[in-house]
Amino acid sequence: MIFQLRDDVLSAELENPEFENAGRVHDWRNHVPEEVKEQWDQLSVDARKVAYLTAYHEAEEEEWD
Repeated sequence: MIFQLRDDVLSAELENPEFENAGRVHDWRNHVPEEVKEQWDQLSVDARKVAYLTAYHEAEEEEWD
């Protein structure tokens, strides 16, 4: 799967992800490990992008009844 990221949307998500406001279903923020969340502000932009893309893909693969 190829992701096309809009810079304006991605910048907002990466700058201030508001992990505490994650939704219940299909929300990438639920798939970021606590250790990564704790270090988020110290991560490079590229590291944040990798974390985002990995978590986003996991969130999209969720199956709910």
